Amino acid sequence: MIDKLIKELNNSFVGIPYLLDDGRIEEAEKELAEAAKNLQEFMGYTVFLTNYEKLAQSFLERFVEISMTLAFLSTYRWIDAYNNAVVNNDPVQEADLLQKIDHKVTFMREAYLEALNDGRGQTAPFIDFGTDFPRLLMYLQQSAEKANLHKMCNNFKNAMNFQDQLFSFFPSSRNSSLAYPQQMLGTDLEKESEACQF
Repeated sequence: MIDKLIKELNNSFVGIPYLLDDGRIEEAEKELAEAAKNLQEFMGYTVFLTNYEKLAQSFLERFVEISMTLAFLSTYRWIDAYNNAVVNNDPVQEADLLQKIDHKVTFMREAYLEALNDGRGQTAPFIDFGTDFPRLLMYLQQSAEKANLHKMCNNFKNAMNFQDQLFSFFPSSRNSSLAYPQQMLGTDLEKESEACQF
C-alpha cells in the first residue's frame, strides 16, 4: 500500500507542473487535491515507519511548492476574470471573484508568515515570495483602479445619456438649472471623456 502511495505522489508531483504549463489549472487543482489525500495518508504511515520520514518531508515540501505556484496562477486568473466581470457589468460575479481572490491572498500571506516562523522562508516554495507576492498585489491594485475608472466612466456615460434624454423631452431645460453646471462643460468634460478612453 505504501509503495502505491509513493508512486501516486511521484506521478502527481511530476504531472501537475505539465498541467500548469498547458494552462489546465482546474485539472491541476483536482490532481493536487488528490495528492493532498495521498500525502496525508502517507504521513500517517511515517509515524510507525521512521525510515520514510525523509521522503515524507520531501513530498511535503514539494506539495507546498506546487500549492503556492497554483495559488499564484489561480489568483492571476481570477483577477483577469474580475476585470471581465467589471466590463460586462456583472456585480454578482465581481463579488464572487473578489471573495475568492481575498481568500487566496490571505492563504498565501499566512503560509509565508508560517514558513518564516518555522525557518522555512528560504526553502523552494517561498524563496521568491518576497518579489512574487508584491508583484501580485500590484497587479491586483491596478485591476482595482481600472475597475473604479470603468465604473466612473459608466456613471459618466449614464449621466450624459440622462442629460440627452432630458433635453429631448424638455428642450427648454438645456438653458435651465436642470442642465449640467457650466464647470462640467468644456475642459472638465473633455478630461472626463479622455479618461474613459480605454
